[in-house]
Amino acid sequence: MWPKPNKDQHRHDDSNLQFDRRTEAKLRRKKAAVLAAKRPHATHQSNGEEILAGQPGNFRKGLEHSEDGFLVDPRDYQTYRSAIRSGLPDELDTVPVPPTMGQGRRKWESPGTGFVFDLEGPDAQAITMPPAPKLDSAELAAELAEVYAMAKLRDTRFSSFGAGGTVSECITVLNKFSWFGTGFQKRPTCQYDVEQIFGEQAGRFLGRERASVTPGNLFRGVTEGDENGPFISQFLLIGNPSRGADAEVANPLPEPRFEWQENAGKITYGAHSIDQRVRIATENIDFMTDFCDWKTVQNGVNVNRQYRFDYNRTDYTPIARTGDPNEPNGPAYRFISTPRDLATYVHFDQLYQAYLNACILMLERGVPTDPGFNRFNNGFNQQGFAQFGGPHILSLVTEVATRALKAVRFQKFNIHNRTRPEALGGLMDRLRENANDSRLEPVRQLWTTLQDTGVLPMKNHLLPMAFPEGSPMHPSYGAGHATVAGACVTILKAFFKHDYNLVEPGRKDDNGKPFQDQAYEANPSTGGRSLCPVHLSKPLTVEGELNKLASNISIGRNMAGVHYFSDYIESLRLGELIALGILEEQALTYNSHQFPFSMTVPLYDGGTVVIGTIE
Repeated sequence: MWPKPNKDQHRHDDSNLQFDRRTEAKLRRKKAAVLAAKRPHATHQSNGEEILAGQPGNFRKGLEHSEDGFLVDPRDYQTYRSAIRSGLPDELDTVPVPPTMGQGRRKWESPGTGFVFDLEGPDAQAITMPPAPKLDSAELAAELAEVYAMAKLRDTRFSSFGAGGTVSECITVLNKFSWFGTGFQKRPTCQYDVEQIFGEQAGRFLGRERASVTPGNLFRGVTEGDENGPFISQFLLIGNPSRGADAEVANPLPEPRFEWQENAGKITYGAHSIDQRVRIATENIDFMTDFCDWKTVQNGVNVNRQYRFDYNRTDYTPIARTGDPNEPNGPAYRFISTPRDLATYVHFDQLYQAYLNACILMLERGVPTDPGFNRFNNGFNQQGFAQFGGPHILSLVTEVATRALKAVRFQKFNIHNRTRPEALGGLMDRLRENANDSRLEPVRQLWTTLQDTGVLPMKNHLLPMAFPEGSPMHPSYGAGHATVAGACVTILKAFFKHDYNLVEPGRKDDNGKPFQDQAYEANPSTGGRSLCPVHLSKPLTVEGELNKLASNISIGRNMAGVHYFSDYIESLRLGELIALGILEEQALTYNSHQFPFSMTVPLYDGGTVVIGTIE
């Protein structure tokens, strides 16, 4: 038990203020609870396609499939859905699952997490997403075609997206879809208002139309900064200069000699370093390209040991100055150069990994914080640390990840239960052999549209997957990676000065020396083993490169074949709401009567939210 408190131990003397600390702490918690309770509790709505025979638009992975692409026993789906809705772990253990022939079985991942409560931020069931696109919609046809095009260009370098050839063919095909070319309609600019921010769900039923596809926007996101500069965010490529300056005798002053510079792609992480290069997954090896493999994976059989990686090849010359020269016959690494590289990154990453790295990079580089609380870092005798300093933001940027996952799990399992792209590929393939199966009728228009444009593979209509196991064992909408991206990047945009120029052509520091006047991308002449500078027509901002980072990670999952575009954009918005709620509630814990502050947060759809006490 806690010791009985002495009231004098809970009093804090200030020159102008004396208060009961214990009572004040209770009031702060109560204020946070009242703030959270005042937010509208969303009404959830699916697209209504779960009533279709065979549930062709719904997630069925892990249940036993037959040769027709549907379930052996249709009752298994209802048992599964009933167990999900109950929120009871014991109920899920009663769902019939197929035999795995000794290969091991994959299990559904955290299907009950949406029932968990939280003491910070919006409740997992308080916010929502609009219905997913329907099977017969122009939107689904366009975004599924985009996933097939991504599979076709999986081994094409991002730096070659403007070079014509197969890339131009894919662009021509995608522009045949009516959904591309209507122009992306952004949400109306919204000012700071809790009721509006957390209650404005109707506006999200619109605003996913896409612009015509060009080499400059192919497979890119649609947020501020996505189309500026290299395809890959600088936060996934660059590092910072090493910390160990080795003084060298020189005349007249010693010159520091660093082990590496930012273009080596190594992030200083305490006394360690993080190499931005990724393992190279072997080119031209895709999975689930025959129906037998497809059915095995849909049955939940664990086949992920089939993944293939490269070892060093003689056509790539190691660049010793950029780090490890990669000894012969060792595992091969390179900077993210192709969609397959990006898919590999998001296959094995820890969900907040990219945003923690970005945070470390900005802290090490001295990127200024939001001007609304800069006084904490510009004081004469003090600076931020536990509050508004490194430990504060480093913990906060990871803290939001679990809250985001709880909210998106409820959307995935309990509301939408949307099927994965791989499953639709399997059903379209079955249409070739079972044209009279009435359960496939809802897929027929989708199949016809894609077939007429020539986007489907010639051998069969299965979607070539980057991962042997295909998608994770949970539904497609929303996307876990994208929701976490939306939340973590919102935190970073709130903390750092979002309009600060991270890379500015021709920029000089106070001493007239170059600061960072060039951006980088993977160098094709070294097989991606090093970085090369890229010409910029305008600066790269913190907001733009963070938004691009969120899009890279989210769309990287599409490049693997496991998600759609709508999964990405709506999940960013969901994560943003989670982060805004946490920031609002944390603001109540600061001594704002002594240190007024504000955070100006740019939104993914435009406009800003201001959190704090400074108007």
